Amino acid sequence: MKHEIKIEVQKCIGCGQCIKDCPEQNIRLIQNKAQIQSQDCMKCGHCVAICPQNAVSMTGFDQEPIKCDQKEMDPKEFLYTIQTNRSIRQFQKKEIPNNVIQDLLEAARYMPTARNMRDVELILLQKEQEQAEEIAVHLFRRLLKGLNLFSKRYRDFLIDDHFFFKKAPLVVVVVGKDKTNAVLAASAMALMAKAYGLGILYSGFFTLAAHTSIKLRRMLKIPKGKRVQTTLVIGYPSIKYARGVQREALHVQSR
Repeated sequence: MKHEIKIEVQKCIGCGQCIKDCPEQNIRLIQNKAQIQSQDCMKCGHCVAICPQNAVSMTGFDQEPIKCDQKEMDPKEFLYTIQTNRSIRQFQKKEIPNNVIQDLLEAARYMPTARNMRDVELILLQKEQEQAEEIAVHLFRRLLKGLNLFSKRYRDFLIDDHFFFKKAPLVVVVVGKDKTNAVLAASAMALMAKAYGLGILYSGFFTLAAHTSIKLRRMLKIPKGKRVQTTLVIGYPSIKYARGVQREALHVQSR
């Protein structure tokens, strides 16, 4: 949908906040009123978000901007959430409510993207989850036979029928042109899932299968010019970890 930035002149007080915050320097102050120079910008919405008088708006959306009340998160609790987070490979036989799924999608929708590309698409595997996993399992079993010829390490490696999705109720395949944008969206979903008591597994194996298998890409109907960037396996954990795991010190340079 086409978007256009509009400034209500009668509301504008000429404070210049939108000018300072515009990453493309696309706004000028003329006769003490802000004016958009070109509609050919990234439409990031900074001008809409920062205007204290609500004088700037952007057309083409079916909802109003969310008002910010600057709620503060508890930094220690948030850090604890990250420190104790684990990849989950054992899930309960419990469906995820639709309202929870919608909040996961909202988290992905509101994450920033480079140059406001908005190139991320999500494929929810629910009804077709079994079919997609079957294709990926068949592919990896063939690949494993080849690996067994070159390394003893893989001779006892088992690829069962649920190797990729672990019987989880929801799989989200994150598709996009830019990997960073896709990973940001996936990270937002993972944090939202944690808030709801859900567990997440990033299935790098399934992402690899989607890159390798033409049949799988056709089944997923990957849009032209995009590719599978990451895959989230989501469900309620059937296990509980007793502790976090130590990490090596982070290498940080100050220059």
